[in-house]
Amino acid sequence: MARETELSPPGAQGWPFCALVILLAAAGALAIHIPNYLHQDVAWLSWAADRVIRGDVYGRDLLEVNPPLSMLVYVPAALLGRLVGLDLAIKLWIVFIAAVSMGLLWQTAERRIRLPVIIALGLFFVLAFPREFGQREQLALLLTAPYVAGPARHRGLAVLSGVMAGIGFALKPFFLIALLLVFITRRRIRTEEVAIAATGALYAAGLLLFFQPWLTEMLPKAAAFYYGGSSSAVMLIVQLGFIVPAMVGIMWLVSAKQPGTQGFAMAAIGFTLAVILQNKGFAYHFVACFGFLALYLA
Repeated sequence: MARETELSPPGAQGWPFCALVILLAAAGALAIHIPNYLHQDVAWLSWAADRVIRGDVYGRDLLEVNPPLSMLVYVPAALLGRLVGLDLAIKLWIVFIAAVSMGLLWQTAERRIRLPVIIALGLFFVLAFPREFGQREQLALLLTAPYVAGPARHRGLAVLSGVMAGIGFALKPFFLIALLLVFITRRRIRTEEVAIAATGALYAAGLLLFFQPWLTEMLPKAAAFYYGGSSSAVMLIVQLGFIVPAMVGIMWLVSAKQPGTQGFAMAAIGFTLAVILQNKGFAYHFVACFGFLALYLA
């Protein structure tokens, strides 16, 4: 890897700039989204998290085809919702995740590109796909971006980056493609990779211990229709006609081996493949692939 170079004055790389970007992004997101209605999927999964906390059985009392992690990621919002109301709690929880993501991304991105990268992430978080605020693809982008950017400089932050990435990539089985492609650019087992593996192992154990009804009763019934795809032939042609050429273009650019950017490109490709494999054509499925494309272009 090429040596890092300073392309801007030392003050431009200081924490005050990172904090300012985070505060502006948080304020902008809350100003835009507090008056808006939540996406029905986000509201439902957050409500389901509240019901599970109160004792309902996921997959039996609550009939939901998505894996339990799709609901568990909203548990903090459900708990906070008892104090401030569920709608506001969800929005505060998503903004908190975004703030942590940008702060950690500042630590993991190459020094010469970290300022434009967190600005791009902040702008994309606030302005892109506003109807899909809080969706799992948006959470996947926020949770995995620090890991995709590169290794953390401190062990504690590396563990945090790995745990966040482990949760983000596990939100949907298709997202593991993005993890594999990003790892190909690393080819090393660091603290982050160990944390990702440990997070995945804990999640798998949790499924066996606490979510057997979903595994044995709900999943077999849902798999036949939910994971089989439901997009029309026209939508599939649109996806293949526009997304795949974009993937090829990204791969061509990656061949230049620009330091610090290959992870973003591979994540964009991986999440694009996830969109195509899901074959449903919903707008929120595109959030992570276009989010990482924005970081790459930044």
